Amino acid sequence: MRKRLALMKPTAYLINTSRGGVIDSMDLHDALKAKRIAGAALDVFEKEPLEADSPLRTLDNLYISPHCSGASDDPRNAQIVMAAENALRILRKEPPLYILNPEVLKRPR
Repeated sequence: MRKRLALMKPTAYLINTSRGGVIDSMDLHDALKAKRIAGAALDVFEKEPLEADSPLRTLDNLYISPHCSGASDDPRNAQIVMAAENALRILRKEPPLYILNPEVLKRPR
């Protein structure tokens, strides 16, 4: 991880909202403290929850938040509407919206 962080520009911000294990916390801490990168934003950590005495908490160029932004009413309502719209589209023999792998629609059945 240290080598990858060293490839980043000093003006870069690292954002991780995927999995905590993707980022080595100590390597990130060292890069942020030395200002080798401008900042970082995380909502996942190697060890969940982030420990109260974690050195990451001492940094003023690290933004942390809980990994639950999709748990509010608006995103949930949007998911329900999108699922219903796609179900109706499929019943009408229309392709679903926002399909990640449209090539599967071209396969013979």
